[in-house]
Amino acid sequence: AALHCAMSATGTELVKPQPPSSGGTLPLSKYELEFMSFPLAISAYNSRVIFLPSGVDAAKLKSAFAKALGIFPAAAGRVSKKDEAILLNDDGAPFTVATAKTEPPEEFIEDQRFSLSDQRNPRGVRSGKEPLVTVKLTFFPSGRSALAFSAAHTLMDGMSVYTFLHTWAAIARGETVAEPYPSFDQSPIMAPMLPVTSDKEQIKAQFKEATGAEMAPYFMQVLQDKMARFAIGLFDFKYLWQGPPPRLPLYLSDADLRRIKSAAT
Repeated sequence: AALHCAMSATGTELVKPQPPSSGGTLPLSKYELEFMSFPLAISAYNSRVIFLPSGVDAAKLKSAFAKALGIFPAAAGRVSKKDEAILLNDDGAPFTVATAKTEPPEEFIEDQRFSLSDQRNPRGVRSGKEPLVTVKLTFFPSGRSALAFSAAHTLMDGMSVYTFLHTWAAIARGETVAEPYPSFDQSPIMAPMLPVTSDKEQIKAQFKEATGAEMAPYFMQVLQDKMARFAIGLFDFKYLWQGPPPRLPLYLSDADLRRIKSAAT
C-alpha cells in the first residue's frame, strides 16, 4: 500500500563531502555492477525512513551529512560504466527538504518508505548521470519529520547503510567520530571465480581446494549451469556450504516500540 501524502519540495541542494575527497576511483566487481541492471528502483536501492520528533534542524542535519560524506566519499561520487568503478569526484548527494500537507498513518508499512524517498532511475545511476545516494527530509503539520535515506545497492548493502546512518547521527549530536575507514577488499568474503566445467566431481574438488570446505549439495545444480557459473562469486563461503541462516519474525508491542524509541533518543 502506498503512502498517499500530498507534499511539496521546498528545495534541493547537492551536498559535497567535507573535507573534499582526494579523488581517484573505487573499482566495482561484476557482482556489484549487476545491481545496476535491475529495472526497478525498489530492487536497486536500499532505502530507510526514520521518523524524528519536532524541532529538527535541517541545516544542522545537512552540515553533519556533508561531514559523513567526507568519511564515505564514494557516496558523493558517480558511476563510470567505462571504468567499472565509482569516481570519487565529489559531485555530491542531493538533500531535499519537503513539506507534507497531512500526517503519516499511525501504522507505517515498510513498503511505504518509498513514497517518502527520493528514488532515482537505476539507468541514470548506471550511466553516471544520477547520484548514488539521496536524502529527503519531510516535515509534517505536527512538526514531526521523516528522514529518508536511499543508497544504490551497488554502493551499500543494508549493514553499510546503518553504518553510514550511525556515523551521520553521531556527527549531528556533536560526538567525536572514530572514522570507520571502510574496507573494499572483498577477497576475505567472496568466493573465487572457478573455471567453467560441467563435471560434478571436478566442481566439488575445485571448490574444496579454494575454500577448504565441502559444497552444499543444493548448490551443485547452479554450478553445472555454465551461464550461472559467475554466480559463485555472489555468495559468502559459509552460505555455500552451510546454507542460509534461519530468519525468524520478531514481534514488538506498542509498549516495546515506545521503550526502544525512548532509549534511542
